[in-house]
Amino acid sequence: MSQLATENLSLKIWVRDRILFLALVIFFFGGAFYIGAGKFLDPQNEWLHPIKEFALLLSLVGVVSLGYELFLREMTFREYKDALE
Repeated sequence: MSQLATENLSLKIWVRDRILFLALVIFFFGGAFYIGAGKFLDPQNEWLHPIKEFALLLSLVGVVSLGYELFLREMTFREYKDALE
């Protein structure tokens, strides 16, 4: 393998690792905000439900990003590679 191909592969792995890490961080922050909103805000507070729904949205973004990165990206890359051969 040439030096350029090795560097390109290591860059792809580095980027994928960072995307996976950020997706997990977004998911866990959303979950923490959802759980924490009920503990820190009064149950009768008018901002409780919008904050909890925003936290759920954050968690959903994290889960979708994680799922795409783990499953769909590899599958589409393999299909693309097979089509080129």
